[in-house]
Amino acid sequence: MNLVEITDRTRWDSFQASQPWSQFPQSWMWGEFRHENGFEVRRFALFDDAGSLLVAAQMEFRPKRFVGGYWFAPRGPVFSSTLPAEDRPKILKEFLEKLLVAKLRRSLFLRMEPAVELNEPEGLIPMRFIRSTPQNPSSTVVLDLAPSQEALLTAMHQKTRYNIRVADRQGVTTRIATHPDDMLAFLELMDRTAERDGFVQHPSEYLRATYE
Repeated sequence: MNLVEITDRTRWDSFQASQPWSQFPQSWMWGEFRHENGFEVRRFALFDDAGSLLVAAQMEFRPKRFVGGYWFAPRGPVFSSTLPAEDRPKILKEFLEKLLVAKLRRSLFLRMEPAVELNEPEGLIPMRFIRSTPQNPSSTVVLDLAPSQEALLTAMHQKTRYNIRVADRQGVTTRIATHPDDMLAFLELMDRTAERDGFVQHPSEYLRATYE
């Protein structure tokens, strides 16, 4: 098996788009956006001897003050949809071993967040890897909106249903933002929320650039 650094956008995006659940943090466009915001980004893929792509990861270097930094694959690596699930642990191990000897900038560790089903076995995680708090949502719920509003509320957790009804009583409404001033309102809301809940927020310039 061969590890190849991918530098062709068409080749990269054609593989990503062919997956049943494409991950936008693994798209070429997102990598370029991150690069424009000061991050080093590289893309690697593992091919078998017949030239078939087995697994790929777009990685960005996250610098850490005084101690170097680490390489991070948000929502990656991505496995080929044709690769049987039972082969993935072996292929992932091979991919990581080759990444470690690739000409990457020296890093403290590698961080991966592959999109895996919640019921998949822990055997996917190689030795020396440990679970950590995800930086991206660890799962996605696909909700069928065909049922009535009352049926949707009934299926929700009791606390979720309660919070929605409290918001409704207090006059909270939703709409699609269409005016530039809506972005200012959103940024102000994010800053207030970050201050109240005590988490580190992205700079407003970064969030605006993400929207654009």
